[in-house]
Amino acid sequence: MLPFVPLEEEVDQLIAALPKKTSTFVQTIKETGARPGEVKNCLKWMDINRESRTIIIRAPEKCMHARQHKPHRTA
Repeated sequence: MLPFVPLEEEVDQLIAALPKKTSTFVQTIKETGARPGEVKNCLKWMDINRESRTIIIRAPEKCMHARQHKPHRTA
């Protein structure tokens, strides 16, 4: 049996219904593909480059090398 995978619209509806802090957390995970622990425990303001619109995960959970994510949306 295949796992349930919600449509992007359903995920967006869920995010919109969450409190602001939680919705920002979930939106970051959705748009970057980062793991929850990486966003919650490792992400610092210095890891966010607003000019290039990228986020650097300096302490990844499951690999030894830092990763750079560019959110899917431009808005």
